[in-house]
Amino acid sequence: MLPETITKIKQFEDLLRQDPNSSVANASQEVGLGCEYEHEFTKGLYVRKMFLPKDRVFVTAVHLTEHPYFVMYGDVDVYVDGELKRIQGPFQGITKPGTQRVLRVYEDTLWITVHVTDKTDVEEICKETVVSTYDEYTKLLEKQEVV
Repeated sequence: MLPETITKIKQFEDLLRQDPNSSVANASQEVGLGCEYEHEFTKGLYVRKMFLPKDRVFVTAVHLTEHPYFVMYGDVDVYVDGELKRIQGPFQGITKPGTQRVLRVYEDTLWITVHVTDKTDVEEICKETVVSTYDEYTKLLEKQEVV
């Protein structure tokens, strides 16, 4: 991610922490504010369904792995890599390592991610797939621990 984007997101996170209708994810990825989660497992895969209620703003955790995501239904603005994109379901994309998104949800949205893992403990999977800050991400990059 571009350094200026990282700085903007950090500043925006500080503002969001003061807004009761907004949330900033941490490494547990539980962003709250009416979000609902479902977790499913198959051999070698973890499927995470996240329901995002309308009229909310979220900042995601920083992703460590490349994985597909699917917006099954809904309407969101997504700020990522210095660009603002409108996503309306159905939509499919790929998350790259280092991705952190700011989401403005206009309609109730179902966002699904799929991760390669043999683990079935959500907390353990989160430790492998996300961190809370870019500082943590940078330290992992320096140790070459990002996939």
